[in-house]
Amino acid sequence: MKKFYACYGDFGNVYTLSYCENREDFAALPKGAERITRKEAIQLARREADRRRWEPSSAYYADADIMPAHNRYTWGLEDFPLRRNGRIWERN
Repeated sequence: MKKFYACYGDFGNVYTLSYCENREDFAALPKGAERITRKEAIQLARREADRRRWEPSSAYYADADIMPAHNRYTWGLEDFPLRRNGRIWERN
């Protein structure tokens, strides 16, 4: 079961979106990550995608996609091939 997290920065439009499924993911989460629902994570990603389309000057500070925490905060993306399902990148 996926558990979604947001790690907020200094401003309201600065955040990273991740999800965890296993121990490696939980270990890779940064301190201060806040647990959110799947619906909230997708909503935040969509807002950023809309910002990128309509307000580019205030965009690109947040994630428009949700990735596994282990892939986001550690090197080796080639070790974990991902495929996109809507706004969520899932492992194959």
